[in-house]
Amino acid sequence: MQIVNYFRAKCLHSSNAAFSLAMKNNKYISFAEKIISVKNENKHCDLINTHSSLRKEVLTEGKILKYEHLLEKISKIKPQPYQNSDVLNYSNHLPRMAVVKYNRNDHVYFLPYNNQPKGIAITTAKESLV
Repeated sequence: MQIVNYFRAKCLHSSNAAFSLAMKNNKYISFAEKIISVKNENKHCDLINTHSSLRKEVLTEGKILKYEHLLEKISKIKPQPYQNSDVLNYSNHLPRMAVVKYNRNDHVYFLPYNNQPKGIAITTAKESLV
């Protein structure tokens, strides 16, 4: 089954397969961490860009919680030398936009790993259709 999980993780970018590989063999820890971190980052971007659908927003938040939970478990089983070069601090190097959107629906978006809203408010938006 490890061959199937490796195929699913490598070719199909499955986070569950990458996580199960990392649990069975420590040499796949960094591989799994990279896949899950990228998927987590993409879902954070999707959360910022989700404007109208509450259903999509809830599903995206669920995926984010799943990826953060998987990353926490991987960090617990990670051997000591790997913990010095922690991939979980990837958000420190990437610029993030804090969006507080005030409208009728009163949506508030927070930065990842932070439950406090930032002081940026977007009052106008320019939309260009191609």
